Amino acid sequence: MMAIKNNKAVPYKRGSKFSKRTLSSVNDRDVYKYFCKLAYGKFNPTADDNPTGCRHSTLIYAKKSISWFIPNNNCPWNEDTHSGNPTKSIIILNLLTAVKKRG
Repeated sequence: MMAIKNNKAVPYKRGSKFSKRTLSSVNDRDVYKYFCKLAYGKFNPTADDNPTGCRHSTLIYAKKSISWFIPNNNCPWNEDTHSGNPTKSIIILNLLTAVKKRG
């Protein structure tokens, strides 16, 4: 996910460490793009697209995994201040619902 956030063509190596400040900069749009890439194979799926890359349960597991690394992960996502846990934002929840319905 961090490679997508930082627009890197090559993923980071397993075990890469990121500072608390870097992890705090992850927002709901970064998580959304990552989940779209996993489920649909592209960053901006349309309403007609079907998820072929992964299932709803895979995204739920990814959501839990990302959430574990986010500082202040118990706080809900605040749209105004862009703080808290981005995996708890409305756009992520709507995407998960769409994948569950279409998949």
